[in-house]
Amino acid sequence: MSSKNEGGFEIDLKEVALLLLKRIWILLLCFAVCFGALYYIVEIPKKPMYIATATMYVSSSNETISSYSTNESRNSQDLIKVCSVVIKQNVVTEPVIEEMQVRAQVLKQNAESLAADADAIETGAAPNDTVSLETELGAADTLEATPQSKAARLRERSKALMNLYDEYMNMDSAFIAESVDVSPVDETQVMKITCTTEDAQMSIDICNSVLDIVPDMLIERIKVGVAEPLDTATEITTVGTNYPSFKIPALGGLALALVVAVVIVLSYYLDTRIKSKEEITERYGIPILSEIPNFNMKSKERYRTYYGNE
Repeated sequence: MSSKNEGGFEIDLKEVALLLLKRIWILLLCFAVCFGALYYIVEIPKKPMYIATATMYVSSSNETISSYSTNESRNSQDLIKVCSVVIKQNVVTEPVIEEMQVRAQVLKQNAESLAADADAIETGAAPNDTVSLETELGAADTLEATPQSKAARLRERSKALMNLYDEYMNMDSAFIAESVDVSPVDETQVMKITCTTEDAQMSIDICNSVLDIVPDMLIERIKVGVAEPLDTATEITTVGTNYPSFKIPALGGLALALVVAVVIVLSYYLDTRIKSKEEITERYGIPILSEIPNFNMKSKERYRTYYGNE
């Protein structure tokens, strides 16, 4: 089977298939290298994101939740839009950072307590806080786990808390502004505060800190309206699309293999050199009148080349 363009250039599809089959190792190597590189560069750094959500009632007047009117709802929605801008400014982010640093000290104390419990378990002594131990390991695991496994898990948890402590202490306004978002709920006077970070506990803490600061911010800075918290952030939603996947690396590997395949075919057909006598007879249909032997070959090799094994 072959195809022919307007200029008379003929491509044998069977010949192309055999050509690519002979060089299939090149295509597989290109696919594997591109797949591995993209997965390492693009996918491995991905981490799941955690979203914490809290709600708050916002009113443009200083009246209670029981008062409601259409104009009040519209004005409150405008106030929520103002909050969505102000909440990313230093007037809000700096108090949030201060509160997060206070929470960081609690994390540090918990981490040190867990590390002390791990030391006590390894030495055969009783842990300082049995209730805390059951909370971290689970009541069943506390009874069934060996002392070594208990201590290892407590140290792992203590290390995680210390890492979170460092992140809390190094938090800046830009990070808070990027993580927090505000929007009205179904065009009502209810404002939804969301926080998205790479740590579930961090998302909850930032969201609740903003929830605590917004009412004072409305009174002291905007000087209009009132806000009352409805629900604090307790549950977490995981953004599954941020998990590593094979889709992008696979598509990149296939694209590179396709490009290499096209290069192989073009280089083969654009090469005007004659490599064998069969190529002359099969491709151009020209009979061979005579041949010049290769005198650099040994006599036996030259005989087999031109006369076969007969």
